Amino acid sequence: KTDGDHFRYIGKQGNGFFQISYYGSTASPVIGSPDGKSLVAYVLLDGRSVPRGLAGPDLRFDEKGITFVMIEGPPRLYSLVNASVPLGRHELRVEAREEGLSIWSVTFGG
Repeated sequence: KTDGDHFRYIGKQGNGFFQISYYGSTASPVIGSPDGKSLVAYVLLDGRSVPRGLAGPDLRFDEKGITFVMIEGPPRLYSLVNASVPLGRHELRVEAREEGLSIWSVTFGG
């Protein structure tokens, strides 16, 4: 759902995602929750978990190596993919597991 200046996931748990194709190396979205609720979102780069050497400082890994980000507090820029990713065409996917995940913008670098 578009809420003026951002997209917000309003569906059932585990069904929502934001996906964007880009040309560059780094990817850093401004994400949060309008009500400030803490959320977990899973992050994929080119269809799979972000490899450890390419993960930005805000990404975490579960016991199976799956990448996720903890969204806490007001919306802010989260560094999800670092500059070690080869410059080129990539696809970033942020999967919502809970209602309320919102994305305001995405910054890319090369």
